[in-house]
Amino acid sequence: MNFKKVLTALTAFAALLFTSCDRNNPDGQIDPVNITVSQDYLEVDSLAGTYHLTLVSNRDWTAEVEVSNPWGNEAEWFEKYPWLVIDRSSGVAGDTVDIAVSVSTNVSDSVVYQREAVIWFRTEEHIYATVTVHQMGGNPKPNADTGAEIISVADFIAEEESEKWYQLSGKLTGLYNTEYGNFYLEDATGSVHVYGLNLHETAGDKTFSQIGLQEGDNVTIIGRRDSYNGEVQVGDAYYAAKKVTVAEFLAAEVDDRQLYELTGTMDDLYNTEYGNFHLIDDAGGDVTVYGLTSTPLTGKDNDKSFSTLGYADGDVLTIVGTRDDYKGTPQVGGPAYAIRAKGGPSLTVVTGEAVLSDDKSSMTVEGTFTYTGEASDITEVGVAYREAGAESFTEVKAPEVVSPFSITVSLEADKAYEYYAYAKMGDEIRQGATLTVSTSGNVLSVSDVVAAADDGTLVEDGSLAVLGAFMEGIVVANNEGENYYRKIQVADGTGAQASGIVLYGVEGDYAVGDRIRLDLSNATYSPFSGLREIAFDDSGARIEVLESGVDFTVPELTAAEFNSGDWQGMYVTVTGLTSDNDEGATWGEDDGTVSRYFVSGDQTVVVRISNYALWAGDVIASGVTGSISGAVEVYNGTLQIYPVTAGDIVDFSAGE
Repeated sequence: MNFKKVLTALTAFAALLFTSCDRNNPDGQIDPVNITVSQDYLEVDSLAGTYHLTLVSNRDWTAEVEVSNPWGNEAEWFEKYPWLVIDRSSGVAGDTVDIAVSVSTNVSDSVVYQREAVIWFRTEEHIYATVTVHQMGGNPKPNADTGAEIISVADFIAEEESEKWYQLSGKLTGLYNTEYGNFYLEDATGSVHVYGLNLHETAGDKTFSQIGLQEGDNVTIIGRRDSYNGEVQVGDAYYAAKKVTVAEFLAAEVDDRQLYELTGTMDDLYNTEYGNFHLIDDAGGDVTVYGLTSTPLTGKDNDKSFSTLGYADGDVLTIVGTRDDYKGTPQVGGPAYAIRAKGGPSLTVVTGEAVLSDDKSSMTVEGTFTYTGEASDITEVGVAYREAGAESFTEVKAPEVVSPFSITVSLEADKAYEYYAYAKMGDEIRQGATLTVSTSGNVLSVSDVVAAADDGTLVEDGSLAVLGAFMEGIVVANNEGENYYRKIQVADGTGAQASGIVLYGVEGDYAVGDRIRLDLSNATYSPFSGLREIAFDDSGARIEVLESGVDFTVPELTAAEFNSGDWQGMYVTVTGLTSDNDEGATWGEDDGTVSRYFVSGDQTVVVRISNYALWAGDVIASGVTGSISGAVEVYNGTLQIYPVTAGDIVDFSAGE
């Protein structure tokens, strides 16, 4: 959906209101333009139908319709054969108007795409309202704007579970896991469970600590409507704002949709009602902040809550807003909101890594805490632990409230334990990251781990330490050709099915043929859309190279054998393929990762190429039959090959 145009209208309206009472016209009174429509987004099915909108305006207005995100010659076809028409194209000030919107059936003998159009209602003052009409019928267009829908907590809870993205804003409460970022998001309409928050659009990458959020902070997130055991939750959530410097913010394009987080010093506070000032960061960047509120209000009128924040010139603060512009002058708009109010004491707890006794019968954990308030506020510190997968933690209180503090607890043999350091302020508790330790000395093969994942012994986001201490295998694919970022594939090397797995978020250079031993104490099973994948906590993968240059078997498969087998996490060669791509198509494109298709008989093999791949700009040779090799992943049940080097696709490389 195209929210950018909708929000532009709201931002422009707010800007006009601000101008009427700001330094440009301190005493003047302007009757603001008020043009509103009963809804700004309308989703309809693929059948023909008529829908009704109500428009109210205190100015004369005109209307027009245009295609949103035209694909190919869609805009030209729409001009000749519009699939959406409205029965009113103009109106006079003061009228309340019913507008009929008629759409035709979305059918075609070829591929049917969902389609979208924007109805613009404009006044002479360049203030306007918009309605985006989205008609279903097939897949989203290849260039569809799939921006998240801005929604309240109550409306989010009322939605059905789907793959659709939503944007929610509110206060972070009940933070109970600082490793994954599990908490509750609360706004004026209700509260919803957020099951993990990442800095980037990547499920379960344990980057919550990099965001810097605390209990009680304001936050905007993007996620999907999900549930667990009947409880509604936000799944696959990530931080909506990009963390940038002032210089990076100024270099960004004007965009009333994208949020940015900036930190700096308040300077030249020239309007204390709306919160207008300059923000200067450590690098000397300087930008105007045109309105700051105490809660997220982006795209809405400023609620004049700035005075409740307690900020003044010279204070350091962190804000979130959009890249705006006023008569050629860059500014933070939205209005922006403050992550937190000034002066609230913050408490941070860090969990130290457990030190096992020589016989692994006990562990000692050191915890630390930092508190900016009165020391007497902290009533208890200690360590909580449990056997991995158990229902509850056991708390062990330290004898005194000091930092650092140390706790020793007894453990049983051949088991995995989860633990974290904590600190309490009365009834409130803050905890450090949850870590895992194993008293097992078992060394597993990759096939052992795969079998445990397939039979349910390993649960999603569960610790691999429940299986043993280490996993050994051979690196069969890496990022040598820059097409497999921060991943390596590890296999037993026998070439048998179900004997490979993906390690995600791996830093460091590990060569193909390295036989490695992976420490499982901080590893979790993190499947993504069916892909067997291992992820790690913030300390990263702990890998020891045991031997280099080890030979391994590369399965050589037909397309049918490839598509019907369990080859994920392995490096394979698929033979007898021909290109099913457009003549002259290149392997990659300018942005993102794309699929390229190769066929053999009635079988199609999907090949994935990043725009960073060293051969991304090369043309795919057509009219030839050859082989393609690479690392195998699966996405929603479809196997995909990621070539590792240019040699993996040499049969189809025609050059630039």
